[in-house]
Amino acid sequence: MLPDNIEFCFSLTGFYPSQISQITQHCPDSVSTKDVLLLLIWMRQAPSEEFLAWLFDISQSSVNKIKWKTVEGIHHVSMTLCSALYEWAEQKIQNALPTDCERLANAVPFYGNQITAITDVTEQEIVMHIDKFTAMDTRSEKAQTHTVAKAVLVSPTGKIFAIGKSRRPKHDLTNTLMQDFLQQLLKFTKQEAIGGDSAYLGLESWLQCQVVTPFKAFGGRKTNEEKIFNNEFKSVRTVVENYFAHIKNFKILRYPWRTKGNLDQLLEKHHKVWVLCAALMDEYLFPHGIKEPPFVE
Repeated sequence: MLPDNIEFCFSLTGFYPSQISQITQHCPDSVSTKDVLLLLIWMRQAPSEEFLAWLFDISQSSVNKIKWKTVEGIHHVSMTLCSALYEWAEQKIQNALPTDCERLANAVPFYGNQITAITDVTEQEIVMHIDKFTAMDTRSEKAQTHTVAKAVLVSPTGKIFAIGKSRRPKHDLTNTLMQDFLQQLLKFTKQEAIGGDSAYLGLESWLQCQVVTPFKAFGGRKTNEEKIFNNEFKSVRTVVENYFAHIKNFKILRYPWRTKGNLDQLLEKHHKVWVLCAALMDEYLFPHGIKEPPFVE
């Protein structure tokens, strides 16, 4: 039974009714259109559970059950795991990376390099009860608060290629949660280059491909050539910043992440929601990427 204010509910999701019907088809029979609506509104608007309970005329505990039943695929009747919607999203992201020939066909030439992908990391503030050791692990010097980090890899047109698992904010390629993302980067060939910020300096020692990063100031100054290079490189890297801006229209990824449980549970849930948002955006909102390739002389 759908709520009376169904048009208002659809408008809160940012998806067309036909798209929501298609999303529902990825779910088991136990997940209704109402469940999918509630999930999409939660991800898009990050409303309180009180608001969702009022909107759908159900209890707050039902709101919480439906959210994670749909994201994690917890069967409403038997309570056994049935991860249909998440499995669809995860499969889509895992198969998002095209072949090297397809990547090179859409590469951006830049100072003798063929940039076929751009990578960056974003952080999201977390709000939870944590002990002092977890507090040290999640403390971000950049944000000056407790965060979790998420690495993404996109094409020069802003189409998703890969998403790393949610992890502690410290940038460490030996971290086990970074290994799946590193495996994707290892698929890039010697003819290709990946663009990144200065945090990725030295990454090429792990990979086959080149890694293009901006010049850092040594001795407090850059040469004119380095300044020109950095300014031109910004036009290439802008696409990943734009990708973050678009995906954070799912406000659940923009506002502080409030949760109960331990850090491992938080990282697992955070990753699932990111994968689901990325898959929905790639499938229904920006199937051709968020922008055309930038022109670089």
